[in-house]
Amino acid sequence: MREVVTEKIFSGEEDLIQISTEDRLWDLVEKMKRLEKYIPCVINDVAVIGIDKEQELFLQEQCSNIAVNLHGSPLKVGSIDPYKPENAICIQKDGMFLAYPGEYGYEIRPLISVGYISILKRLEMDCGAMMRFDIKGGDRLPLPVREKGQILTRVAQLNSKLCYVITLDGCVPGVVSDQYVPLPYIDLLKAMKKVVTKEHPDLEFHSGTLSFEYLIANYWLNDPVMEQSLALTMKNAGCDVKSIRAGIRFSSSDLGLSSVFLSMFLEINGVSMPLGTGIQMEHKGDKASVEVFEEKCGELGSVLQANEDRIEELGNMDVKDVPGVVATLVKKNAFLPKKAAEKVLEDLRLQMTSGTGIDVYLALNQIIQVHSTMQKVSDERFLAMSEGVAKLIHTDFSKVTVLEEE
Repeated sequence: MREVVTEKIFSGEEDLIQISTEDRLWDLVEKMKRLEKYIPCVINDVAVIGIDKEQELFLQEQCSNIAVNLHGSPLKVGSIDPYKPENAICIQKDGMFLAYPGEYGYEIRPLISVGYISILKRLEMDCGAMMRFDIKGGDRLPLPVREKGQILTRVAQLNSKLCYVITLDGCVPGVVSDQYVPLPYIDLLKAMKKVVTKEHPDLEFHSGTLSFEYLIANYWLNDPVMEQSLALTMKNAGCDVKSIRAGIRFSSSDLGLSSVFLSMFLEINGVSMPLGTGIQMEHKGDKASVEVFEEKCGELGSVLQANEDRIEELGNMDVKDVPGVVATLVKKNAFLPKKAAEKVLEDLRLQMTSGTGIDVYLALNQIIQVHSTMQKVSDERFLAMSEGVAKLIHTDFSKVTVLEEE
C-alpha cells in the first residue's frame, strides 16, 4: 500500500509562511521533522517524466500506465492522477515529475521548481535548454517537457551514485547527494538555544519565515550591557546612535547552499546591520551533525568580539568621499539594488561628503533595507543581500578608488 499524504505544511510551492510567535515556530519545525522524508536510492533507478499540458486531449493517456526505459528495458512505474491537486498544479506549471523506488514499489510525485533544479544539478544538466519552459527572445523555443524527461532519464542511467529523494507535502522539493546529512530544523534550533541562552538568558524570538527551501528565525538577545557597549563603540566610531538592539539570525536550507548559518546583527536607528558572516556548517560530510553545530554556536562570543573590534577600525577609517565610495561599491557589486541605492545616495549627498568607514557600511545596509521595503522582497532574498554586505565589512573603504559618474 502506498503512502497517503493527508497532512501538509504549505499551501503551494511558492508559499512563504511568516512566523510571528515561537510557539508557531516550534509547531512548524516539529511537523517538518515528522513529514519530510529522505528516501535513499541509486540515481540510475530514478526517472524524470514530463506531462505536456498542451496536449490536453491526451492528458489521461499521458498519465496512465507510465513506462520508462530503465536498465535497458521498459519498466512500468505507475500512473499519475491528473486531478489530484498537487499533480494538477504541477502539470499546469512545468509538468515535471519524478519516479523513484519507494517502500511499496515506484512512486511518482511532482518535481516542484527547486526539486527540478536539484535533479538537474545531480545530473550536471542545469543548462538553459533544460531550465527554459517559455519562449525566450522570440527565437528560442523551449524543449518539450516529454523530451526533457526522456533526456534526463537517459542521463540518469549513466550515473550509479547514491542519492536521497526528499519528499514533503506530496511533492519532491529536492534530490541531494549521498554526502548530504539530514539535520532537522527543530534539532538545530534546540542546540542553538541551549548554547546561546547560557550567555543571553533573555533571548526572545522576534520573527521568522519558512518555505520549501529554507527557514529563517530572528531573535533579540535582550542584553542591555552588551548593547550599551556596542552603542559606545559605535558612538566612538562617529555614529549618531539613537537606538540600538542586538540580535541573532538562524537560517538553514536543505537545498541550494545546503548549510546552516548563525549570525549576529545590530538594528541601529532602525537599520539592520549584520556583524560579519557569523557561523556556518554545511549539511554534508562527516563533520556535519547537530553536536558539531552546537559546538560552533559556542564561538558566537568570539565572533561578536572580532566584529566589535572591526567596528572600531571602521570608525578610525577616514573616507574622503563617502557617497562616492558607496556609489562605486554599488557599481562593483551586482547584488546591490540600483534604484534603492539611488534613493539612499540622494539623501547621503545632502548629509555628508567625508566621513568614516562606519558611514559607508551603514549606507550599504540601508540600501538593502530600502530595497526590501520598495520591492517587498522575500526574506531569502534579503538574507542573501545581507550576507553579501556582511562580507564587505572587511573592506578598506579608505582605499576604494571612486569611479566617475557616467
